[in-house]
Amino acid sequence: DFVRNDERFKRSLFNPLWNRLRDQGPEDGLKWRYQPYRNCLSKDWCFVPPTSNLGAKGVLRKDYFLSEEEVVLCILEEVRTMKETRPVLNENAASISSLISTLSTEL
Repeated sequence: DFVRNDERFKRSLFNPLWNRLRDQGPEDGLKWRYQPYRNCLSKDWCFVPPTSNLGAKGVLRKDYFLSEEEVVLCILEEVRTMKETRPVLNENAASISSLISTLSTEL
């Protein structure tokens, strides 16, 4: 399975996506970042979108993401709402739905 094969998932999907998210524009306000995150139970790193309210009021899977799978799922769900991507999504609907379903059950 593609998602369960961590090496293949990261190499083929997450790494190219992350590079694009991290470098998507000249302004810092458009870039995702990877930064330390602390909560009362752990000290960890997280993926942070440009619109994040990271801090005490940060919401998991909105303001920060703890796994690569969470980031990919977020992006896929966001892309599904975009009018510009509908032709591509319609052509690949079964594959995309399967990937979203698999990612959702993994989390």
